[in-house]
Amino acid sequence: MAYCEGKEDFEESGPHEAEGDGLWNVFLQTMRVERDEVVRHGKAAMNEILLFSTVFTATVAMFLVDSQHSLSLSDSNVRETGATARTNALLEQLVLSTNTTPVPEVERGSFRPTDTAMVVNTLWCLSLVTSLLSALLAMMIQEWLRDSVRKETRLAMGTIEQYGLKRLRVYTSLERYGLDRLATFLGGMTQLAVALFLVGLSLSLFPAHSTPALAVVALSGMASVFYIIASLMPFIDSRSPYYTPLSFVLFAVTYNSMMLITCSLMYLVSVCAAVRSWISKKHITLQDLDPRHVGVFLEDPVRSAQLLLPILVWIIRSRSAEELDRLISRTFEPPQRPQAIEGKEMGFLSTRAHQHLLKCPSALRYLSRRLLCLRYQGVANFFVGLRNSSIVMTQLVGLFCDVDSVLAALGSIRFLQMLLSAETYADNQSQTHTNQDFRWVYMGPILEVFPSFARRLGELNAEALRQQDVALHAAIASFRWTLIQALGSIQGHPCAPDQPGFVARTNIRFMFAALNAVETLRLHTVLSNDHEDLEDLFLDKSNDPRFELGSRTALTLLEGVKLCDWRPSVDWEKPESNYLRRGTPGMWEWRRLYDPKGVGPKPFASTSLRDLFSQESVQVSMRAMALGSTLPDGRGISLAAINALRDLASIADFSRLE
Repeated sequence: MAYCEGKEDFEESGPHEAEGDGLWNVFLQTMRVERDEVVRHGKAAMNEILLFSTVFTATVAMFLVDSQHSLSLSDSNVRETGATARTNALLEQLVLSTNTTPVPEVERGSFRPTDTAMVVNTLWCLSLVTSLLSALLAMMIQEWLRDSVRKETRLAMGTIEQYGLKRLRVYTSLERYGLDRLATFLGGMTQLAVALFLVGLSLSLFPAHSTPALAVVALSGMASVFYIIASLMPFIDSRSPYYTPLSFVLFAVTYNSMMLITCSLMYLVSVCAAVRSWISKKHITLQDLDPRHVGVFLEDPVRSAQLLLPILVWIIRSRSAEELDRLISRTFEPPQRPQAIEGKEMGFLSTRAHQHLLKCPSALRYLSRRLLCLRYQGVANFFVGLRNSSIVMTQLVGLFCDVDSVLAALGSIRFLQMLLSAETYADNQSQTHTNQDFRWVYMGPILEVFPSFARRLGELNAEALRQQDVALHAAIASFRWTLIQALGSIQGHPCAPDQPGFVARTNIRFMFAALNAVETLRLHTVLSNDHEDLEDLFLDKSNDPRFELGSRTALTLLEGVKLCDWRPSVDWEKPESNYLRRGTPGMWEWRRLYDPKGVGPKPFASTSLRDLFSQESVQVSMRAMALGSTLPDGRGISLAAINALRDLASIADFSRLE
């Protein structure tokens, strides 16, 4: 039967199979690329192992042949031993003088190899056998890989579904039996053979002379230290490219040990809970002691190891079973967003895609919204470099002009937030000298379009809140907090254009005013004496504007959360997690940072604040928290919201209406 290639040569699928043709076509194309990579890498690795084993085996064999003489009584050993015996006999005759006993011949049975010779030969024999076995296995693996390629060729008859199912089973068996991972195992065998040879070489040189022996030991020790460090690097940094076959052994031992501890703890906890249940219900159910319910942890040792510390904390603090369920669910649920790009990774990416990033606003929005974290210094360097270039800042205006979706708005506001927040050591020197004015030197083009951008933000934010999406609302509040932090970095109260810091303060005030001019973005008042016009707040030299701005920003964010039914979300609970410098306090710390405690009586609460506290879910949650009880899911608001409301309540007087 003839062989053929290409998807057009398959037999036509039946009506029940045709719907899956696209799936099988994608699967076969994907696996063909992956298969080619596995086979190519496997063959290259096997060829390298075969070549090295050939040279290494010949080297060990030469040493071993020469060393074999030290284990048996050869002619040279007989002559050497006999000469020594005759010398001893002659010396004895000289001492006794009268004794004429002839010198006896040396008995062949009196020879005994030294312990060092036996150890050295044993190590070299093991090294030789290990190297030969690795070469033999390498040839076998090459044959298995060739066989997997031969199975890729298909007969002309059959549908794509039949062929796809056949290939699926072949690929699954290859992965199940770890054929692609045997190269690592053979590499470990070769490395073991080298280690055995070096140990034997060091021991064999010491009886002859210590200098070459110490040189070999020193160089071998340095190589061993490097090997151990390379083996441990995956545990120190999961992104490290360094690893050895020993790394996989250590990984398996470590995580399986931790998994065993975790499963034992989980089973102990379940037994204790079962006993308490038996006592309360006065009924024993032996199924509660079935250890199979902890089997889910055996399926994923890495996640099980991650659960170990939280479970210990849960046991020590004697929390509820519901909290343990939430803990397990959070650990095993898939991540909501990918891990942030580190500084060096951002530098690598930006140098190779610099022009694309500047010409394509959506790329910068995507990175800012999803992958960048300002806590990494390399990311801060990237933003400072953009901010200090007048040409680049002119090109960046496009990020704030064509904002056509909520995600685009979210990316733009996050980009602007990091652009203003980023700092480096060299940049800080310029900021200190100019009282933060240098940060705004090239911001003119962006400031020109900011009012129109703010209006667009307001439209998209209202749309997002109607869809129960609080992410953009939280990002705007986080951006306001960045402006508040920037305001606090300005020394004094510069009022004249020639004073350092005047430009920075004026631009911050301008951005606050532009946001507040949009109805859907306007800051809610917290206290009865809050300023309706933010211009009056900035002109008031008697008070620190950051206290009022911080409290009003917090209340405005909570108003948006209320519209989303107080749904817990990291978007508003930690709105600045990736977008502020390391060590910068978050926006929910406004009261600790700026509250002027003990300055006169508390002002009366505003209508907005009173309305918020009059909501039933807020009152129920606040009462439950005061009594130390918990509410069922869906009945109250989150702990983060309660703490935020408490901070607002602590600065206001609710004794009467405005």
